[in-house]
Amino acid sequence: MLNQTKKYMSVFLRHTMLLFVFIVFFFNALAVKFNSVNSLFGISVRVTNSVCKDDNGFIWASSKTGILRLTDDDYRIYQLPYETEGVLMVWLIFENSKLTAYTNNGQIFQYNPVSDKFELVLNLNKHFDNKNFDVFGLLTDVNNDFWIALSTGLFKLHNGELERIDIETNERYTLTWFNNRHLLITCCESIRQFDIQTHQSKTIFQNKQTESFAVSSICFDENQNKLWIGTLSNGLYSFSLNSGVFIQVLQSNIPKQPILAIEENSDSTLLMGIDGQGIWEINKSGDKVLHVFKESA
Repeated sequence: MLNQTKKYMSVFLRHTMLLFVFIVFFFNALAVKFNSVNSLFGISVRVTNSVCKDDNGFIWASSKTGILRLTDDDYRIYQLPYETEGVLMVWLIFENSKLTAYTNNGQIFQYNPVSDKFELVLNLNKHFDNKNFDVFGLLTDVNNDFWIALSTGLFKLHNGELERIDIETNERYTLTWFNNRHLLITCCESIRQFDIQTHQSKTIFQNKQTESFAVSSICFDENQNKLWIGTLSNGLYSFSLNSGVFIQVLQSNIPKQPILAIEENSDSTLLMGIDGQGIWEINKSGDKVLHVFKESA
C-alpha cells in the first residue's frame, strides 16, 4: 500500500496541472477565461495542487513552495511554518469561513486574518511513533473539528485531542460532505455514509466489479443526489444515491490521467481538472464532453 501511494505521489509531481496555474472564470462571470498567473504577474508557480475562493473573493492556490493569494490585479505569496521536512504536496480547503492548508505528511495550518499569516494547528508526526503515513484528505465540520483521512485510518481532531475512527479499508479513500452530519467515504471497494455524531457507518454501495482503481477526487452533487468519483488512472465514475447505479463515465473519451479536482460548473455541467490534460467540461448526464480548455502556446 505504501509503495503504491508513493508511486501515485510521484505521478502527481511529474506534471504541472493546468487547472491551478490559471485564473478560471473567477473574474469573468460572462465567459470562461484562462490567464496564466505566471505571465500576468511575472512569478513562477509550479506543482500547484489546489485552489479555493474565500468569503472576501480572494483566490488561494497552494504549492509546496508557498500559498498564493490572488485578486484581479494583485498577488501575495505566504510561506507555511513547517515543523517537519518531507513536504511533497500542500492542499487548501475553505469551509465554515476558515482557510486551512494541510500537507501530505500531516501538518495542518489555518490562516489567521488578524495577523495575516498561516499558523500551525497540528503536526501528526508528533502524535505517531510510526511516521510511515500519507494524508488523503481533510474536512472541517460546523464545530470546527477536523476529519482527517490518513493511509492508517480516519481520525478526528476535537479540542486538540486526536481520535482514531476505524473505517476498515486497505484502499486509498477520499472524503466529502453528504450533509452537515454525514460524510461520504469512497474507495475502490465501497462507498459508505458515516455519521459524525454517532461514528457509525453504513455501506451504500459495494463494488463487485473486478477492476480496481484508486480514488483521487470526489464531488457530491446535492441536486442530483449523485457522487462523482475521479481516479488516478481509471477515468471518471458516478454513483446515483437514488437508483444505486454505479457506472464509468465517458470511458473512451476521458484520459487515463489523475483527475485531481471535480467541481460543479452549473446545474447541468461539471468541470474536471485532469493532470497534464487541462480542464474538461462535461454534462451531468455523463454522456458528452462539452469543452476541453488548455493553455494556449
